[in-house]
Amino acid sequence: MESEIALLKIIQKNAQLQQDGPGPSRVLVMSGPPLSGKSHLVGLIEKRVPGRFLLVRSDEVRPIVSKCLGRQRPAYDDIEHVTTFMVASEVVRAGLSLNWPVIVDATNLKEEFRRWAYVPADDLKASTIVVFMQVTDEIAIARLSERDRDGSAATFNVYQKLKYEMEPVDRCTRPYLVINSDGDMRPHAKNLADWLTGKVDTVPGLKNRVHEGARGKGPAPGDAGKESKITLVDFYTGEVMER
Repeated sequence: MESEIALLKIIQKNAQLQQDGPGPSRVLVMSGPPLSGKSHLVGLIEKRVPGRFLLVRSDEVRPIVSKCLGRQRPAYDDIEHVTTFMVASEVVRAGLSLNWPVIVDATNLKEEFRRWAYVPADDLKASTIVVFMQVTDEIAIARLSERDRDGSAATFNVYQKLKYEMEPVDRCTRPYLVINSDGDMRPHAKNLADWLTGKVDTVPGLKNRVHEGARGKGPAPGDAGKESKITLVDFYTGEVMER
């Protein structure tokens, strides 16, 4: 019940969810620890294509969920966490149903934690790209004094803790891009904005992990116990790299 109330509040508050979007049906999933530049990159994309996509931020959904749970402020416990991402997933679904391209902004450090974005995208046959943001410790420390730029209130201790919880990027089951936010992110913002709005169907550096059995197909007879083959495909150049 609380999740339904929170979802209704979000839909009623967001003007984009009251009208049809410009398409296409695409989802850009941001992933990375606090201070890694996720929100900054989203801001650069917004400058290029203002009003052309729906932004779903877990940090904006959580306070609404918290109030619906009868709390004065977020508690960051299990029930709030689960409810937050359940509601956020339904917001993504609502946006895609209205033909809005969607950007989801959360830490999303593990493949299982990104399912809240994958499920509505898969159900509605939306193309998906995951962007892994990386940053050096030195730059992360410098950003602590520029929190408005990154949109994060995290401490350096939180950054370090979450950084070491992040899975290797090649465990991602969707096309993905790795961006080091120490440098100029404007070219990446242009490429991703063009993809999100349908001007192009790929972006430079995009890779895909194809893992036999990852989509629910079991090993072939006689292959039980064998290590499954992982193939990395560069979507831009078409180069295939086997591991």
